[in-house]
Amino acid sequence: MEKGNPTNDKVGKAVMDFEDMIAEGRGIASENIAILNPEEYKNIIELSVVGILIGDSAGKIISWNNALENLTGIKQSDAIGLNIWDIQYQLSPQEFKNPEFFNILEKRLMGIINESAFWKRQVFEQKMTRLNGADLTIEVSTFVTASQNGNLLVMTHRDISSQKHSGMTLALQNEALFKLNQFSIELSKSSLEDGLEAIITKRIKEFTGAIGTIFSEYNPESRTLTPKHIELDSGLLEKIVNLLDKHVHKIYTVVSDFTHHELTASAIKFHDSLSQVHSGTISNTVGLTAQAILKADRFIEVSYLVEGKLYGTSLLAMGKHHLDPSIEILENFVSLAAASLRRKRAEESLAKSEEMLRTITENAADIIMKLDIDGTILYTSRAFPGYKKEEVIGKNFCDWTATEYRTVMIQSLENVFSKAISQTYQTRALGINHEIRWFQSRLSPVVVDEEVKNAVLILSDITERKLAEEALSESEENYRVIAQSTIDVIFIIDRYGKQLFFNNVVEKVLGYKVEEVVGRSFTEFLPKDYVPGYLTQLENIFLHKQICIFETQIYHKNGYLVDVEINVKLIKLKGEYVGQGTIRDISAKKRAEEELKNSLDRNNALLGANPDLMFVFDSNCKIVDFHSESHDQLLVHPELFLGKLVDEILPHEVVVITRQKVEAVLSSGKSDYSTYELQIGDELKYFESRYVPCGNKEVLSIVRDISERKKIEESLNIAS
Repeated sequence: MEKGNPTNDKVGKAVMDFEDMIAEGRGIASENIAILNPEEYKNIIELSVVGILIGDSAGKIISWNNALENLTGIKQSDAIGLNIWDIQYQLSPQEFKNPEFFNILEKRLMGIINESAFWKRQVFEQKMTRLNGADLTIEVSTFVTASQNGNLLVMTHRDISSQKHSGMTLALQNEALFKLNQFSIELSKSSLEDGLEAIITKRIKEFTGAIGTIFSEYNPESRTLTPKHIELDSGLLEKIVNLLDKHVHKIYTVVSDFTHHELTASAIKFHDSLSQVHSGTISNTVGLTAQAILKADRFIEVSYLVEGKLYGTSLLAMGKHHLDPSIEILENFVSLAAASLRRKRAEESLAKSEEMLRTITENAADIIMKLDIDGTILYTSRAFPGYKKEEVIGKNFCDWTATEYRTVMIQSLENVFSKAISQTYQTRALGINHEIRWFQSRLSPVVVDEEVKNAVLILSDITERKLAEEALSESEENYRVIAQSTIDVIFIIDRYGKQLFFNNVVEKVLGYKVEEVVGRSFTEFLPKDYVPGYLTQLENIFLHKQICIFETQIYHKNGYLVDVEINVKLIKLKGEYVGQGTIRDISAKKRAEEELKNSLDRNNALLGANPDLMFVFDSNCKIVDFHSESHDQLLVHPELFLGKLVDEILPHEVVVITRQKVEAVLSSGKSDYSTYELQIGDELKYFESRYVPCGNKEVLSIVRDISERKKIEESLNIAS
């Protein structure tokens, strides 16, 4: 260093004092500054980490340090000699650039130079766009000082972008947490009628600041994604629809195994273009055009997942100047939405199930009741003939039966509540015209949290069966006529379980011809686990002369098990005691009971099975659903009539009746009834059908084959 010049330490100290002086807006009071010559001032400015420019009294830039060159990207040689406002205008964001703004800059800066008091510091923030296009937030500090050639304007520039970004990020995070809390409250109060998809779509758009969002519902049965709600400016939406035109149908996406894997692999995915999105199929050309219309920089794809199960997706179009939301907070949003979607789907499924179960229950041939521990009737699907529902509910279930059965009924109810096991018994009661009616009752527990809360009583009118059994005991000829006409398998066994007789119904129920089962032991057709129980029943019949009613399973000829109910009593035939009984196929009833029990565990009720045929017609008399105990009961195979109009399947006379009844039920909302004949193969069958409203513009037809009853009636008339 030359003699007389300050040391490096002295200059460094002077630089720091100079920066403090600028920051505090005070005069040249520092002795370290005061002792420096003009050349040393230049060194201080060049060494400063703060971007500094100095303008003369005319607004021309006379000093532009290295820090400012690094900050703006404008070289010192290019800046010196230019007007300050020219540089300011050049570094301004594009949206501000216009002649009016340029004039304002010039007037403002000249005003500061000519009118400001010396060393009066002015501080403000402004946006700056560097030569390379990067946007910055700058803190600008200005003050005026005197020189021999007039006033000088000193302007310092500090990059505070990172500070502003941190503050903005914190503010956005706090705002997002507040919105997340509000969203959680809104979801907790929503119901099926509130349009959950619309709520989610609207809120996720607000939450993320997206340009637009679309929600698609996932159907696991058809494996499709279907758009349900779009949040987008109406002008943009119209442009997008016009663009897609014939491509709109492609938005309805069939989800392949690969797509399903991608959608369920993670809840949140980021994409650069629409063609990368998994929840829709759009060509690259169309996708790029749509992206340009939306001015979207990127896309966020959201999958609403609960325990790996997909319920829907959202697609968010994000703008260039929008920050991505916090992943953690967005995941919480998605989790809340997914849980609500699962709840909605469960509620919709439950409502649909309850509607169908209510329709079946209220129109089933059996009477279904719910009882409390005292036997009080809390609910009944329908009343006994001659009574109204309100006359039955609140009464005791023993009130309609003969007094000699009440002990059995009360004991059965106690067993249900104390042991949680089903009970079956038969009773007699007076009908509407004081005739004797026989009922078979099945009491089953409704268990909630391992505690029996209620009992469900299913009453089946078995009067016809009882009359048939009594008629059989009076005359062997009548017995054979009725035995071959009943819908149940009728059999006779000796005390060792050897089968002496079977009616022809055994082929329909179990697949065996009569000659294939007569002479064989009954135990040959039972699973091994059921044999001891059967032998006990056999002992009760022949030693204790008990009437035994029990349920078991029997092997069908094709190898599968058939659920049956067996009713056996001891009779004297040709001087010998034998066991005479019936086997009823209760497979359909068992399935229905299990289905009803599962539903009633959630709704405190259990429904029974219906052995009748059931068909669901729409308003055009198209067959949209059906139920049958066996396909053998059907006129044609289900594949040939499902989805077809009745005109294509049934004879003209039956079509006319069906259309009249469906139209009457839909117009009146009340049930209706009809009977008709139908030629099935070589046999003329008789049917009765009850028509009831079911769902939206649909009618449930409950069809019963009464051919056997007709034949029994005719046989009894002939016998008498």
